[in-house]
Amino acid sequence: DYLAELTLATRARVQPFRRAQFRTLGRFAKSHQEHDQVVVAILRGERERAATAMRAHIVTVRETYTAYVESL
Repeated sequence: DYLAELTLATRARVQPFRRAQFRTLGRFAKSHQEHDQVVVAILRGERERAATAMRAHIVTVRETYTAYVESL
């Protein structure tokens, strides 16, 4: 129950960023690919690779969001 609550709360907090970044053409597919890299690394037990992939994804999200905001 705690993890479900935490997940929903986190999702609500990042929703504005998610919406904004997906306005960029092709971003949804790229995000899916980035998440896939994280999941594959986790399933293989590649802790550092998963962490590196997730950090790279977060940087991309931030850059995409920043570019979107600056274009307004």
